[in-house]
Amino acid sequence: MKKIKVGQKVRFKSIDDFAGKEVTLTGKAIGNAEAVRKRFPEECGEAPDGTYLVKVEGRGGLHVVYDSEIISVGGS
Repeated sequence: MKKIKVGQKVRFKSIDDFAGKEVTLTGKAIGNAEAVRKRFPEECGEAPDGTYLVKVEGRGGLHVVYDSEIISVGGS
């Protein structure tokens, strides 16, 4: 499991909502699994550790990212 701190940049795999294809996005981690559960209690109320809330500029705001989707972690 990757250890990510709030404020770090993260590159991760995601599925584009319109095309349905896998894309690589970059964003800033703004919270861990606890933040995910608090922000999305119905959808992700049981999000496991290793889940992060990531803000992606210019691409629909917040994404819930699982450890297995993370490609790389950079600085802040």
